[in-house]
Amino acid sequence: MGFLSVLSIVIGSQLGSGIFVLPTSLAPYGWYGLLSWWVAGLGAILLALVFADLSTKVTKTGGPHVFIEAAFGKTAAFYAGWTYWIVSWISSSVVVIASIGYLTPIIGNQSAIMHAILEIALLVSVTYINCKSVQMAGRLEIILTVIKYFSLFIIPIFTLSYFDASNIKVTTEETSTLKIIGNVVMMAFWGFVGVESATAPAEAIANPQKTIPMAIVIGTSCVALLYFIDCLAIMGIVNGAVLAKTGAAHSLAIEKIWGPESARIMAALASLICAGTLNAWTITSGQIALGLSKDGLLPAFFGKRNTAGSPYVNIIISCLGVIPLLILTKNKSIARQITDIIDISVNAFLFIYLFCSASFLKLLKPRQYIKKAVGVLAICFCLCVIYESGLSTNVMAVLFPLSGVFVRLFYTPPDNPRKI
Repeated sequence: MGFLSVLSIVIGSQLGSGIFVLPTSLAPYGWYGLLSWWVAGLGAILLALVFADLSTKVTKTGGPHVFIEAAFGKTAAFYAGWTYWIVSWISSSVVVIASIGYLTPIIGNQSAIMHAILEIALLVSVTYINCKSVQMAGRLEIILTVIKYFSLFIIPIFTLSYFDASNIKVTTEETSTLKIIGNVVMMAFWGFVGVESATAPAEAIANPQKTIPMAIVIGTSCVALLYFIDCLAIMGIVNGAVLAKTGAAHSLAIEKIWGPESARIMAALASLICAGTLNAWTITSGQIALGLSKDGLLPAFFGKRNTAGSPYVNIIISCLGVIPLLILTKNKSIARQITDIIDISVNAFLFIYLFCSASFLKLLKPRQYIKKAVGVLAICFCLCVIYESGLSTNVMAVLFPLSGVFVRLFYTPPDNPRKI
């Protein structure tokens, strides 16, 4: 894959359903909500700089676990890689559900069975493309990213002429400024999960030591800019009290300007954006397990590839793992439980980012003071967001790495892993 494919993965993995959800979540916080994008964006760029530098030191397929292995050894690498892999495909279920759910204005209210069929059809289609070829999936991601990025960038520019600052008000009952800032930054940062995604397929990338750092930093900066402009436009067009109660913030804003028929255009765009995120995460998920297998941290069959170089076995396993979640979410009580699990899985990413930042510091040479400052700030940012997540969420997030204990009981990594 070349630079454009990798850049598309970086943007595509971060730019998903969150862009439609977060304006509603941040609405009660008014201008603090907009400030959160700057703080969360700065934190994401710090992490982007960390991963950009790490990718020049270690250019192996797999993502975060390869950096942690270089700094802290195989045991820590296994639990980081296992957590990252499990969380990546569990989180994909939300993207699939959102992609089909956003099509309601076009396809109407369908039965739960029909929704499940459409969701599985989308998942299988993306899985098929990724099984065919990494290059094909990368080209598809370029097309999807160009469409969704420029569409979401142009829409706010057209709507800014309708901007009314009086719509942005603080309506939350929280009185502590620090608490408000902590809450909104935590929420906003969820939109940047995936900042590290370009490191996973390192060996499938042309000139990775230059391509990956450029893609991570440029891609994350573009996402941060888009999030801020988009949220500013939506919050300025729709009254904060109304915005906080809706599940379709963008549709409301566009309907106000271009009429009700525009909702269908927004629905199609939202569905396309989620499909692009699903494709980006499928690429990443396949490369994570491949990297773990190549390093001997998972059995060799996870590293099986076809003639096009696609790790089809673990891509199919991820697909099969998501399907039960899609079926279970048709039951509303279980759907709530699944949603909670996925909220917790986002928190699990933060622990991986924290350990990657610590690995970054450990692998630095003496007197690299600027880079050390970046690493320290990245660690401080992760700790602050983790702290704001609350004790119960963090305790539940630890269950993901603990699930890897069962794998370690039945599989002992070889001293000299087989090259795949």
